[in-house]
Amino acid sequence: MKVQEAVMDDRFDEMAEILDDAVDALPQEYLNGLNGGVLFSRKAIHDEEFNELYILGHYRVMGTVRAIELYYGSFMALFGHLPHEDLAYQLKETLYHELTHHLETLAGENDLELDDLAFMERYRRENE
Repeated sequence: MKVQEAVMDDRFDEMAEILDDAVDALPQEYLNGLNGGVLFSRKAIHDEEFNELYILGHYRVMGTVRAIELYYGSFMALFGHLPHEDLAYQLKETLYHELTHHLETLAGENDLELDDLAFMERYRRENE
């Protein structure tokens, strides 16, 4: 639907700037090894099992490439009604979450991944 896409696109530049500023404010050592960078996709991504859940971001390791991808469409579906400050908070929290996956992967840890899996298991039990 063109109208919905146009409304969603109204905040893409605003959110991209928030994300750029948040990445620039990070200590450089946190970004070491993140050779694919931080990407901001226009997509809205749903969980494969629970379509009502939106995925806000992913940390991806594709061969030798490590990247964080955040999904504008998912943010807009969940938080598009929020004022700038609250939207910025949600975007930064997701960036930090995905960055934690990156740092844990580099350290050979997976605590946050286990937390994410436990969250999904609880959700599955409560919603089946």
